[in-house]
Amino acid sequence: MVHSQSDDIQAAAHFRPAPAHVVAAVASLYKNRLKPFGRILIKRVGELAADITANGAHCVSTAEGFIPRIDSKHLLRICRQCPQLRVEDLDYGEYAAVLVGWPPAFVDIDSTDDPYPQDLWVDLRAYFDGPADSHPPLPGSRYNSARALKARNLPCLQDLCLGEVCHVLALAVSQKKVLGHSRGHIVPYRRSENGRKTFCAGMALPVNGGKLVSSGLVVATWAQLTQGLQELLADSSDKGASGIPIPNVKRLFRSRLGLELSETALGHLRVQDLLQDARLRSVCEIRRQGAKNNFVVVGRPAAPPDEGAPSTLPGAVLHYEAPVRKVEPTCKHAPPSPGPCRESGQPVWISPTLLESIWPRS
Repeated sequence: MVHSQSDDIQAAAHFRPAPAHVVAAVASLYKNRLKPFGRILIKRVGELAADITANGAHCVSTAEGFIPRIDSKHLLRICRQCPQLRVEDLDYGEYAAVLVGWPPAFVDIDSTDDPYPQDLWVDLRAYFDGPADSHPPLPGSRYNSARALKARNLPCLQDLCLGEVCHVLALAVSQKKVLGHSRGHIVPYRRSENGRKTFCAGMALPVNGGKLVSSGLVVATWAQLTQGLQELLADSSDKGASGIPIPNVKRLFRSRLGLELSETALGHLRVQDLLQDARLRSVCEIRRQGAKNNFVVVGRPAAPPDEGAPSTLPGAVLHYEAPVRKVEPTCKHAPPSPGPCRESGQPVWISPTLLESIWPRS
């Protein structure tokens, strides 16, 4: 019988650590000031058990070597049965396994407070603006990224525990714009997806300019956005819907109106922020709806007409037709079809390699 790699993976999924290993893993997370959530505990158990399976059995290859695959159901069962541990059940199937009688001293890695000195951020930004390019990108997981960054022995992070490094990474992404995400990794902000969006929003350019040129879609202007939203929301209301889910807005602009809705071309990083712009305040608003509190965009009631103004039939919707403007290319090679235009009506030719040359991907 031939032994396949899938057999190894299936066997790896059944690796079952002893209770002593689980307790030791939880205690080590206390030392790192990381609360032992199930998603973190399963990684730490694998790390501590790696020497038991040093020959590679029951292991999978990762960026850090061979780590045992842990049976998650077995791990939770051990946590519930072990008298030294107490399981706290959390939302969405998550849990935390804490040590009985041990005071919690965990770092709140999701806190927006910044207790770190300004020098730390200066040094960290200087590192990711240059020397970090000689290293591989950090993993997408905050825990794995903190371990990888801690292993680089940066002077600005030497006195911080692993929990604090996790918190620093969270702030570096969410507030400081030192880091960002790109293709499943944490990278310097200038090379991240949000970094590209920030650049494009500042220049009033769509992120995917090259694709737009080849597709022939016209980028929606503020006037087209306003009128298009009114038509889509009126149609949604006529069908009995309570609003349009935000992820569907761009798709409906393409399929129904033949327009590309680019939030960066209109100066915003997110569609949600764009729809909350003051210029759309009389057109729509954002609400949470449904059991999952999803964001939807709903229409605002029309203002009462002025006295003497001509009235329209209730519920009447003006037909909208997106204008297509001819684009005169300003580069060497002409585009195959009409491209995006500015609100002023001036043509904009965006070379497929423009953003790549200014803002290289990681």
